[in-house]
Amino acid sequence: MGEAVKGAGEYYTPPMKLQNRRHFSKEAFAVTPMEKMVDIFLPFWWIARHAPQGPWDTKEIRFDSPACLQN
Repeated sequence: MGEAVKGAGEYYTPPMKLQNRRHFSKEAFAVTPMEKMVDIFLPFWWIARHAPQGPWDTKEIRFDSPACLQN
């Protein structure tokens, strides 16, 4: 923890459409090595912009704020 990840921030994806049920977002992300069990790691700036609702200790995170429902 707290160590730099070699290669992080060196490459970026083209803008990608992310979808979670009725919530859509189009963003470019940094590419970095990750643990085998991790598919995606959403950065804090994305979480702050799309504030999910619901308990974080379940698989049912919702994006149903008024701003997110418009997207």
